[in-house]
Amino acid sequence: MRIERHEIANIENRIKLGYERGLSKFPAEVDRSHQTWAAARGLFTAAMGLVSTGSLVPAIPEVKRAVRLASDASACLFSCGAGQAPGPIDGKPVAFNSVSDNSILHASGWIDAFYLGLLARSKENLDALCRVPVQVLRQSTTSDLEFRFSFVETLQAMHLQRPNGDVGELLLRSLEQTDPDRYDLRDPDWVLSLDVQQLGLLGRFLSGDKKAFEAALVKAVQSHKQYWSKNTDRKRDSSGFLSIPLTAIASLAYDYDFRFDIDSEYLPMRLVTGH
Repeated sequence: MRIERHEIANIENRIKLGYERGLSKFPAEVDRSHQTWAAARGLFTAAMGLVSTGSLVPAIPEVKRAVRLASDASACLFSCGAGQAPGPIDGKPVAFNSVSDNSILHASGWIDAFYLGLLARSKENLDALCRVPVQVLRQSTTSDLEFRFSFVETLQAMHLQRPNGDVGELLLRSLEQTDPDRYDLRDPDWVLSLDVQQLGLLGRFLSGDKKAFEAALVKAVQSHKQYWSKNTDRKRDSSGFLSIPLTAIASLAYDYDFRFDIDSEYLPMRLVTGH
């Protein structure tokens, strides 16, 4: 099934130029990322910019490297925040072991880091993230919605291969906490259009029902498009040019022999397959 990306509101050339500029500065970001936690955070931000804008250009090797480095940097930062030994960035040890600003150590950021670990296919980074206690995320000065803490627990349980019943219960609790009639979701449109779709897709993966997974993936990509094409500001936001969460879950399923017939710029198949 073909799902075309929304129109980029006549700024595609500007975005491509920004990508080229970001790419030219990227080596310097990588070189200094080992020195301080702030530099590692800078690398993460730069890498995520390349991932989003790079989806508009035929630059899959650079995008894949940016995914891997964003995964390294985020896993390193969360390990430091949890008082654990940080892993390397780009294969090199870092010269810091703490983070002095815990505002970046929040549940939403942890979930993003987990998705990057899936896309990078980095068991080491995923293992490191799963050693981060949820309580560390609750202590962040950046507040988060309750369902996201439950979702962190779900992803940790899944990666650590706890019994499916336990993972399913945690996922169900996460879904229940997205009920707008019972919880303040702050931005219901975001939660219901994007987060709930991710939760549902993960549930289909855990069930092992490949046909249901494909149907849920199509629905989730369509919902992503509907959300990011709602107005001009959203259309121009590079966060919507592709879906890192859906691509990450699809890559996880692909590695478990799930196959799906979907063609969309929101879901780059070369990232899904890892080829």
